[in-house]
Amino acid sequence: MVSRKRRAAQIESSRKGVASIRARCDMEASCSSSQENEASRASTLEKISLKMSEDADLKIFMDFLVEKTKDAFQPMIAVQVFREYLNEKSHLHDYHYKRFCCDLAPNMNEWNNYSIEARIRLMYALGGKVESDFLERIETHGTVELNKKRKITKYTSNDGILSLQDNRVHFTRFMDFLIQKTKYAVEPMNFNQVLEEFCRLEPDCRHYGVYYVRFHHKLAPNMDALNNYNIYDRIRLMFVLNGKVSGDFFKTIKTHGTVELDRKKKITKYVSNDGKLKLGGNIISDTRLMDFLIQKTRHSVEPMQATNLIFKEFSERPSRILDKMYQLRFYQKLAPNMNEWNRYSIEQRIRLMFVLKGKVADDFLKTIETHGTVELDEKRRIRKYTSNDGKLSLKKPLTDDTSCPTNIRFMDFLIQNTKDGAESIRLIYNEFALLEGNVLSASTYSSRFCKKLAPKMSQWSNYRIEDRIRMMFALKGKVESDFLAQMIQSGAVQLDENYRIVRYTSNNGKVELSEKRSGVKRRSSTKSSKTLGKRRQVIEKELSDLDEPEFVGIMHGYPKQEPVYEEIINQDMRYNNEDPHIPPEIEQFPIQAVHLEEPKFDPISSMNIGRGTLAQRFGTTSSESDGISVHNFLISLELILTSLESDTLIDLMREIKELRNRTNDEILPPDLVIPALQTCFMGITRKFRPEVSAPSKSAGECLRILKYSLLWLQSPLLYDLQKRVQEEIENCGADGKVIPIADIQQGIRNILFAVSI
Repeated sequence: MVSRKRRAAQIESSRKGVASIRARCDMEASCSSSQENEASRASTLEKISLKMSEDADLKIFMDFLVEKTKDAFQPMIAVQVFREYLNEKSHLHDYHYKRFCCDLAPNMNEWNNYSIEARIRLMYALGGKVESDFLERIETHGTVELNKKRKITKYTSNDGILSLQDNRVHFTRFMDFLIQKTKYAVEPMNFNQVLEEFCRLEPDCRHYGVYYVRFHHKLAPNMDALNNYNIYDRIRLMFVLNGKVSGDFFKTIKTHGTVELDRKKKITKYVSNDGKLKLGGNIISDTRLMDFLIQKTRHSVEPMQATNLIFKEFSERPSRILDKMYQLRFYQKLAPNMNEWNRYSIEQRIRLMFVLKGKVADDFLKTIETHGTVELDEKRRIRKYTSNDGKLSLKKPLTDDTSCPTNIRFMDFLIQNTKDGAESIRLIYNEFALLEGNVLSASTYSSRFCKKLAPKMSQWSNYRIEDRIRMMFALKGKVESDFLAQMIQSGAVQLDENYRIVRYTSNNGKVELSEKRSGVKRRSSTKSSKTLGKRRQVIEKELSDLDEPEFVGIMHGYPKQEPVYEEIINQDMRYNNEDPHIPPEIEQFPIQAVHLEEPKFDPISSMNIGRGTLAQRFGTTSSESDGISVHNFLISLELILTSLESDTLIDLMREIKELRNRTNDEILPPDLVIPALQTCFMGITRKFRPEVSAPSKSAGECLRILKYSLLWLQSPLLYDLQKRVQEEIENCGADGKVIPIADIQQGIRNILFAVSI
């Protein structure tokens, strides 16, 4: 009995314990559930708050767009509209364009707090894509037409009050102008010049870049639909202005003739079915060039020393492009195919190849050998030729480079200007070009050293071996085996993989050269060398160190700059050493002058411009040069800064504007402008980053801005740089990357200092 009671008591106690445990578990579960619910509610509230904030910001954006387009009666330039709207985060206009396309336009039917007319006008003006639900709503209020991209092209309300339609009159006027300008063209034209002419005729005075975009984005893609124009006029227009051919227009073209497109879908060649229209292959242009060259060399009996001059003369004729392009066309296209130009006599072609030092292809060599005896040099250029009938005899003069007066002067200058220093710089060639009257450019003399003096350095025995070694070290000349043997006899030498001196110690210990510790002194032979050397020092320091006291306030924490000036110089050296197609005498651009007084590195706002004009300091006037003017150069920098749309750059923009107002409009020396712009470009491309915490801009947009600012200057001197910028854009290396505003600002300041404005 007791045992039962005790067992019952134990059972009851166990039940109470279990109940207590369950109650405690329920309480804990309830607390846990309460905490989870509270966190969930907080998260929901946060999302609602964020959504409300986003909706509020989106409504402000919508209010702005409705206000901007309330009076629109034709499509607007959307980029300009979005640029005007910058919220407190100062996003790029690309961001606002994406918000419009992704957030506003797809949900336009839901914005019922705005009138249907306001929304239709907004979508029409900014080219928004109309979704199906909004299209149904529009159709209940009027008649609407969409294009293949579902954008409104025409709308008329039922009551007739609102009527929207593209301004076809302006497009027709633009198309008529282009058709007329290209009516008789047979080769590609300078599109920028064509557009600038049209801009001058238009009352709204827009920048030609607007019409450039309009052609490539509006006219060219819809060329097939413009069937009120003759098909051959449209084909000629697309060929001459390098328009991208759409698929439907390509089909139309093929029904009228044979067409070839490049990888960018641009017409490279076209022949109509009736044979009356032939475009492409540069047939006409090549014939004109050959006619000119044959005529200019018909009495020549020696190779031309400055072959660039003949191409320069040809390029200065009306409707011609850059002389360098014609040089490349001859050496890379005409010369290799000389055997096919049988409209000219064999004697004329042989003389032309001899005078311009063209490389003889195998098929042309066989043709030559059937008409006479020919001897080629190691570069397959004609050294000697005698016709079978003896009427034509050509022979390259046997000249000793060490006895050539120009080479002797050049050698004397190099020895003198490298005996106290050993800098690997291109400025020394600029000085000699200046002394020689700028007949040839610095790059020509650089090439002459690398291809004529350095390979025969052992033969210049009238100069001390130490002086020649010091010069070869300073100018990074390639050491041949015979000169290496002389060097070994005089001391210990070490070469790199390119056979250039990296270390040398003479037997008597008086000469010690090393790339790491050469004890180099700055050249002090002329005042200009001091100036240019100092400028180079300052540029390198600025590019390699952002913690300068003057800029530390805005540059702190940004990526470190890297030196790029030397890379440009080394690139020039590689070009001079490796390019087998163009003879060394071909100069690229005439060099006008160098600085003749010490620069003072002060902030732009405190620069003293009134102490002398650029012409006085550089020894040149605007009539002596066809380069870049000071005012145009400064305006191009202002365009860059304005397009970047950053408050950080406002002060610099103001300083440049003040500088332009108080500076005489003169010609800048090309030898300062080109390296400065190259340095800035290379510095900018090195600063591309996936992301940075500091204020930044899209790298791709920066490249496009730089591209159009260079085009705006309209200077043939900038052709190479324009090409490099375009290649960088096409390589897509900047896609998805940004560049800090501070690096752009520093690059602009470097340019201003480098050209000493």
